[in-house]
Amino acid sequence: MSRSDGEEAPDGARMPNTRVEAEALAPMVEETYGLAGPVACTWIRRGFNDHYLVETPVGKWVLRLYFNHKYWISGPGDFQYELELLRFVRSRGVSVAAPVERRDGKLLGTVDTEAGVRYWALFEFAEGETQGDLTAAQGQLLGRTLAEFHAAADEFRPSSPSYGRYDLDLRYLLEQPMELLERFLAEHGRPGTRRFGAAVTALREQVLALPRDEGRYGLIHGDPHRGNAAVTEDGRVTLFDVDHGGFGWRGYDLAVATWRDADEGWAPRIEAYESVRPLSDEERALLPVFRKLNVVWDLGDVLAMRAAWGDGADEAFGEEFAVRAEKRLGQVFEGCWCR
Repeated sequence: MSRSDGEEAPDGARMPNTRVEAEALAPMVEETYGLAGPVACTWIRRGFNDHYLVETPVGKWVLRLYFNHKYWISGPGDFQYELELLRFVRSRGVSVAAPVERRDGKLLGTVDTEAGVRYWALFEFAEGETQGDLTAAQGQLLGRTLAEFHAAADEFRPSSPSYGRYDLDLRYLLEQPMELLERFLAEHGRPGTRRFGAAVTALREQVLALPRDEGRYGLIHGDPHRGNAAVTEDGRVTLFDVDHGGFGWRGYDLAVATWRDADEGWAPRIEAYESVRPLSDEERALLPVFRKLNVVWDLGDVLAMRAAWGDGADEAFGEEFAVRAEKRLGQVFEGCWCR
């Protein structure tokens, strides 16, 4: 589920994405997918989307009710692209939680809510734990699975040229987050981000020096942290929640999948990744830089979603979040950015 390592979205008085009660969704799911009832639908959580657990006597799935007003989504074609991508890489043997096809053959549906139409899809349930440390073998499998995702994604073509995704480039990873953080910190009477200007420029130049050819830049998961990989006791790894996916640096994806490990855990996971897609020396050298970028993006990502969350967001991400953001930026740009 989205943002499992980050902030919970607030339930405010004015919600651009009104929460839909689970009981109201069960009949819709049963009819749309032709599931053999009884169908039970229960609330899981609200993050950057709303998620529900769908259960019948013979199986379980996850229903995602997509948020409107997400800053990186331009329209329903972006959702279609994500769903078709997941179906494609799954057909190539990559372990992902793929979307389930509806009775009418489509992957994406709509539902009327108090705040307007929202889009939704049903996904396979990813068995396993999404928290806790991985064993060396599990970590290696995660690294290999991510590389397989990248390799398969290179072959993907959407069914319509109108379907697309954004570029998770420095505009999204660095520039917009720093602009949002500058304004947010100023709102709370804090120094802001301008003092990091030289360090931000150096970081930007390092990334821009990396060529975008030879598979180094392409479709990526976008947020493959530990909480978006389900791991079973017998070692199976399933990637899910490609909601932030788009075109970006593959090294960034790998950095996100490894940076919370202890230092000694990085090498086996990266080695497993390289068994499928070898890294260039330039990519390998930039992994620490990409880990820093992920911290900046993560803070800005939360702030950029305030409009989608509506009333209550400013209070939920107030002084406490300002203190956290200032500390993390200082760790990234001025000293030891501890995990």
